[in-house]
Amino acid sequence: MRVKKRYGYIHWFFLLFFVFNILAGLEEISWGQRLFDLKTEGVFAEYSDQNEINFHNTLQGLLMVKTKHIAMYALFIYGVIFPWLIRLGRVNGTWFNNRQMIIPPGFLSVGFLIASLFMIDIPTGQEEEIGELFYSICFLLMMMHNLNLSRRTNFFNLSFQESSEKRTPSFNE
Repeated sequence: MRVKKRYGYIHWFFLLFFVFNILAGLEEISWGQRLFDLKTEGVFAEYSDQNEINFHNTLQGLLMVKTKHIAMYALFIYGVIFPWLIRLGRVNGTWFNNRQMIIPPGFLSVGFLIASLFMIDIPTGQEEEIGELFYSICFLLMMMHNLNLSRRTNFFNLSFQESSEKRTPSFNE
């Protein structure tokens, strides 16, 4: 909302990120299954590998693809590959900025890498939860970094972005 107040537009990335986190939270608590003492029935009982009412476990049973692997690859590309390509100059960061796509700052790449390695779930099979924690911490730090940018810079000013071609924001601004 700070971007809306200061620059007069709603940044779609933050709105979608907010909605995604609400849905992901509801999905993680199986849409209140334990809270409301709901029984697992129908397609959820047949295909959910944890016998819970949620889509990600049910899709795993239906499609035979682990959603943790899809998340791991997507977040590895998003949190490690994109920032490194921007830092190396292989991808122009303003292309993402002009489309209001927030890419994690480079200093979070190590955190996203560690989280991705934990998502492989070796050797005990319980490391996935630690990976999810690391991803959550990375996203929290990314949002705090963007809050800092919105307070201290003109980074989210669309006309300012168009005039600055190869600008990389940092905490020093």
